[in-house]
Amino acid sequence: MSATELLTKGRSFTSWLDRPIGDETQRDILDLAKFGATSTNSSPARYVFVRSAEAKSKLRPCLAGSNIDPPMAAPANVIVGMDMAIPPG
Repeated sequence: MSATELLTKGRSFTSWLDRPIGDETQRDILDLAKFGATSTNSSPARYVFVRSAEAKSKLRPCLAGSNIDPPMAAPANVIVGMDMAIPPG
């Protein structure tokens, strides 16, 4: 499945294929995200891709209950945030 199909036809899954997400797919996802709704023609979102076992171990304490196992098994997780100290625009 291409990144476009993933983001336009994808659904929530609780199991994953045992293969990594490549850098090209990561770039494709970011390319699609830049076309999202904006405020004053800016996109303040910042993305952190969590792919390694070490990075996932840091993510684990932020998850709750039945939401722990699926992200830990996923080939990648994306944390989306923005710096609230920097005003958009």
